[in-house]
Amino acid sequence: MLDTAFAAHGYYPVAAVLLGLAGVSWALLLTPVLRHWEIPVAGVSFLLTVATQGLAVLGATLAARNGAAWLLITAVAALILGLASYVVTVTQFDLRQLLAGHGDQWVAGGALAISALACVKITKAEEALGRLTWMHGFPDVAALVLWCRAMLWLGPLIAAEALRPRLSYDVRRWATVFPLGMYAACSFAVSQVTRITGIGVFARVWTWLALTVSLFVLAGLIRRSCQVLPG
Repeated sequence: MLDTAFAAHGYYPVAAVLLGLAGVSWALLLTPVLRHWEIPVAGVSFLLTVATQGLAVLGATLAARNGAAWLLITAVAALILGLASYVVTVTQFDLRQLLAGHGDQWVAGGALAISALACVKITKAEEALGRLTWMHGFPDVAALVLWCRAMLWLGPLIAAEALRPRLSYDVRRWATVFPLGMYAACSFAVSQVTRITGIGVFARVWTWLALTVSLFVLAGLIRRSCQVLPG
């Protein structure tokens, strides 16, 4: 995500270097993550999908900028691998985590949201490069389908928060902040490629909700820090 921010502001060489570091880090961490995989899984396990789709997002972004067809192909491969990991993870997910989780349960929906964003980025790269024309239109449809699937998670997630409020600060609440922001980011992107205005309206409203929640979590972090720091 930091790489994507650099790319969005035009710092493409920095983003390229960080993409390389992210790819190496992903490869090195994959084995220990899978070695310690426990079933049933919690929400944090969906970070495997998030990390993989993060590579797809940046790879497609830089492919469109630099005219690198190989990066686009790599982004498509990462997208497919990320979706495969999501299918495996969601079948092993303990739904009781919706009530018992401490914030990371939101990644279940956020992983689909970043997958939808990756589809949009791949669409734009495909159009810019004129490559993989056989895929024309498919990433757009996939983005909309993934966005809809991500939206289906909102009902259970919000209901679980209402049924069992978890208001005390927990570091895993930052795993709530990220998916909330990703819901807004992917909705902006999906609304652009599908031209569905309602999705854009949702994105604007949801952005304020995500900001509000992030401020509450930040306040909790500051309060906890004041409690544990000497004096």
